[in-house]
Amino acid sequence: IDWTKGDFAGRAVLLEARNSGPRKRLATFLLPSRLSESDATCPSPAGHYADIIYRDGQMVGQFTSVAYSHTLDRPIALGFVSLADKPKDVKLKTFVETGRYEAEIVHRGHLVRVPLEVSLSCAVDPQGLRLQGLDAA
Repeated sequence: IDWTKGDFAGRAVLLEARNSGPRKRLATFLLPSRLSESDATCPSPAGHYADIIYRDGQMVGQFTSVAYSHTLDRPIALGFVSLADKPKDVKLKTFVETGRYEAEIVHRGHLVRVPLEVSLSCAVDPQGLRLQGLDAA
C-alpha cells in the first residue's frame, strides 16, 4: 500500500489494522505418528477441517488444511493461532512457538485431544537443502 497517495476508500480501516498489528498467525502443526504404544497410528484430522487448536488449555484457533506427510511419516496441518493473549513485549515467533499445543479431533467416535508441535517455518526442509541438491537422501 502506498500510504503517500492521499485519501482512498478503506484507508482509515487499513491504518487501524496496521497500527494494531496482526490478530492471528498461520502456523505449521505436526501431529504425532501415534497416540500411545497401544495405537497403531495417530488419528489423522484429514477430512475434518476446522479442528480446534488449544494453547495451554485455551482455544486459540483452528486448522485450515490437513494432510499426511509421507516425507515426515506423520500427519501435518496448517492453522491460525490467535494473538489476542500475546503480551506486547513478547516477539510474535516466541509467543507462537512456546506453550503446550493440542488439537481436538475425532478418534473412534470420540473427541480426543492430541499433542501438537508448532512451527512458523516449513515442516519439510526448512533450510531449503533439497532445492540446493544438498539433502542427505
